[in-house]
Amino acid sequence: MNYERGEFETVRLSDRDPGFEEWISHIFYKQSKTLKIGVVRQSLPIIRTMCRTISREMGYPIQGKTFPRVVEDDLQGTFWYDLGRDDLLGVKTSMNGVTVEPLPEWYLRLPEAKKFLGEQLEPDLGAYPEDFLKLHNHTGIDGEQFRILTAVWLIYSLMPTWGGKRIPCPILYFTGPPGSHKSTSAEMLKRVVDPSSLSQVSEFGSKEDTALMTSVNRILILDNENFMTVKNHTEELCRMATGGSHGKRSLYTDRGITNLDYNSQIIITSIDEIPGQNRDLLDRTIQVSFSPGLNKPVSIIQDGFKRDLPGILGGMFCTFSEALQLFDEIRNQDDIWAYPVRMQDFLAFGEACCQVWGHEPEYFAKLYTGYLKDISEASYSQDKFGMLFEDWLKDMRDSGTGNTFERGVLFSGSTKELYRDVTNYMYRVINSQARTENVLPAYFPKLPNRMLNNVREIRNELAEAGYNVVIGKNNIRISVVR
Repeated sequence: MNYERGEFETVRLSDRDPGFEEWISHIFYKQSKTLKIGVVRQSLPIIRTMCRTISREMGYPIQGKTFPRVVEDDLQGTFWYDLGRDDLLGVKTSMNGVTVEPLPEWYLRLPEAKKFLGEQLEPDLGAYPEDFLKLHNHTGIDGEQFRILTAVWLIYSLMPTWGGKRIPCPILYFTGPPGSHKSTSAEMLKRVVDPSSLSQVSEFGSKEDTALMTSVNRILILDNENFMTVKNHTEELCRMATGGSHGKRSLYTDRGITNLDYNSQIIITSIDEIPGQNRDLLDRTIQVSFSPGLNKPVSIIQDGFKRDLPGILGGMFCTFSEALQLFDEIRNQDDIWAYPVRMQDFLAFGEACCQVWGHEPEYFAKLYTGYLKDISEASYSQDKFGMLFEDWLKDMRDSGTGNTFERGVLFSGSTKELYRDVTNYMYRVINSQARTENVLPAYFPKLPNRMLNNVREIRNELAEAGYNVVIGKNNIRISVVR
């Protein structure tokens, strides 16, 4: 079989895979749009026989799964990373080490992906695993917990499958006020693994469009998403994290089905936090909070990042190689299975990476489960406070006892006045329940400013319930909108 390397699909195709017919049909269709589907189907047995013959004679399979930029070699226990260069050099990573060498013969590029496939710098193979963590000298990610979580997440993107099976990966969710370098940090993480001319998508498209975008990006950034967009696409995001797909009827057919896999890892940036009631999404997400920092020009940040990038890449592949030596053993340990997390493979891989970086056993397991516990408790407190606050507004709305005579306005006053009124309502609720102890519950904010922060977090839910909350510099105003 003669083909021009570098011009077709990055694919590991099995003639027993349901996608085989679809892929062959796609190739035939590109060559001749007038070719009847019946001719393609009649040709399939011959093509299957040719593929099996080539596989035996040349010693490599035409099989597996398409992933942008990276692919697993089942026969050798090796992962290949495409540097995106015309000379078809790649990084070969296995338990035995890291080398830069020509990509294997069976590695083929999809033309659509090649349009956006940016060229990666060659890694410094003399770097140490710890050199990868220098990445965070340039990002806006603060705190040991979040720096370790994002570092593991990034290396994890080099391993889309294990033993040919897709493994789930959390979504990375950056939240914070404008100007906190969320988008800049997201672009840096993508640049490390997947330099591309298509780095960001401003919003969700249709399910088909979103699935197609994941087919040409190893890491896809959904930039500046708002509360409602995330809420409306919760199910789709959960499928992206766990390796789902979207099926639809094939064009110009009555019975054909096209299956579009979600093949990218996802980074979302938003000024809004994930809604607390989206518990399924929270379990599948790493939510990183950004704070306003020094307004250093982005160009200066990027210059320093590019200067350190070869060492960062070298440290990443070195960590990946050594983590592969530990991963399978760790993921089968009973102690790891005892941690109640949804993303068990991610936990085991993070544990392997942290041991490579010199941390004690179960360091990452405790760090990751600690994060999930914190986010769960915060979500619970936010939910409980949100219900209380909405009950307070409904009580004023029904009884007409707001603190202002202005029509439609339930409250207008300072942060301290808001705290006083909500606290008084909370004590009324406690007294009505005939409790023996007149004590505020644990989820109730202890200070006025903390209550104000909670109100900011639930402002979108309140808008859905029919209340408009305007938070000014010295005044909070809550009115009825319907």
